[in-house]
Amino acid sequence: RNSIGAGEWSNPATNATPVGAPAAPSISDATAGDGQVTLTWNEPATNGLIITSYEYRIGSGTAVSTNSTALTHTVTGLTNGTQYAFQIRARNSIGAGEWSNPATNATPTE
Repeated sequence: RNSIGAGEWSNPATNATPVGAPAAPSISDATAGDGQVTLTWNEPATNGLIITSYEYRIGSGTAVSTNSTALTHTVTGLTNGTQYAFQIRARNSIGAGEWSNPATNATPTE
């Protein structure tokens, strides 16, 4: 801001992760079943703080908590024959870490 007025806004920072938030996990397996996919991932670097839970999302959808610290979770209620892209992230007392790379190789089937 100057005597003429406010300037333009900067580009948004979309990849900022709070210091101390966990690193991104790595999905190691996505096993399809009847209307479901079981995701398995590797524990990410914790940056010294305990992971309190994991979250997943389908595509770029809303984060859904697994309500667990287990390194596997079964997503149910999926449509058979539809390919899904899943991502996982960890949470700790600081907040949510970065999303994993998407796992796109799971298509539920009967």
